[in-house]
Amino acid sequence: MNRRRAKNGQTMPACKRTEEKQSGDERLRQKSRLFQISLWVSLILFQMFVVESMKVYASGYMPEHKTRPEAPRITIYSEACENEEDCQEPAGSYRTEEGVEYLLASWERERLTMPSQSCPVTRKGIYEGAEGMTRIPQSMATKVEKEGRQADIIYFLEEKNVIKEEWQEDFVFPITFHKYDADFYLLRDRRIERGEEKPRLEGCEELLLEEIGVSPEYYQITDIWWDGSPYEDETGELCRDAVAFGRKLLQDYQLCYKGVAEFPEYETWRVAAVYELPAAEQEIQEESQTAREIPVLVQMDEEPPAIAASPTFWERITRTLLLTIAVGAVLFFGGLLMLAVLWGRRAFLPYGRKHSDERK
Repeated sequence: MNRRRAKNGQTMPACKRTEEKQSGDERLRQKSRLFQISLWVSLILFQMFVVESMKVYASGYMPEHKTRPEAPRITIYSEACENEEDCQEPAGSYRTEEGVEYLLASWERERLTMPSQSCPVTRKGIYEGAEGMTRIPQSMATKVEKEGRQADIIYFLEEKNVIKEEWQEDFVFPITFHKYDADFYLLRDRRIERGEEKPRLEGCEELLLEEIGVSPEYYQITDIWWDGSPYEDETGELCRDAVAFGRKLLQDYQLCYKGVAEFPEYETWRVAAVYELPAAEQEIQEESQTAREIPVLVQMDEEPPAIAASPTFWERITRTLLLTIAVGAVLFFGGLLMLAVLWGRRAFLPYGRKHSDERK
């Protein structure tokens, strides 16, 4: 019972017939899936082709329900004032550089808190005719002002450069000889002989400069003469005065002082005035803006009927969408019908094969 006879007279096992039946069913299912995929791909491509066939160029479209733009406004701030009462009421109108006049809508006084600031300050100057004995100050205190505020600052000398120097022949200082009736005088550890016509101080110029506290680098003695006759001082000692002549070096300096000014935190006031365009000016600007808008341009890649009037933009859009939906619905239900046929065939195919096998 489980065997059937082949054409050549041999019988075929039942298991082999079952395998052939299963392989046939598997091939049928693969063909069904392939057909389904092909159908859906064709539907998607067709819809894309229909949509791409419509070219729409639109710009400058404004829906009717869009709200009206706000009136153009500008805010003008006044200069800072120390006190609130110093802030004056702003003008009733403001004219821009383009000649557009705005009217005052509202204004108020604002209080501002300015933070503390540290500002580096540099001060340069020229000191002329400085001698070797001149003491150039290493620091100086003064006041600086910024935006109406003052601050104490101490400058310190950072740079000192010589820009000019010259020797001047006006260096003179007095010398007094005590005990004029003696034959010799002592200048530190040197003995100086008394002279009748002039003091004999040749070779002692640097010692004399050191005695008066100046440097030979900046001062030079060229001659010494007696200044008057001998006299007695308040103690009865015989003295005589002399005068030393010479030259001194004068220099001009370029000085640079630097410091830091500390400005503390403070409060100030200002006026904030809001101006807006008059109503007539706003209407003119709105009309000008409406005139500059680009109209909507719609182009359809389909020829209109020769007699009928050309459809409007929304009519074209509606017709195209309806056509796309109709094509999609036809393909969708066609696919469902094809799937139903395939599923029915697959469901009833085993029964047909079974009856055929029983007849054989």
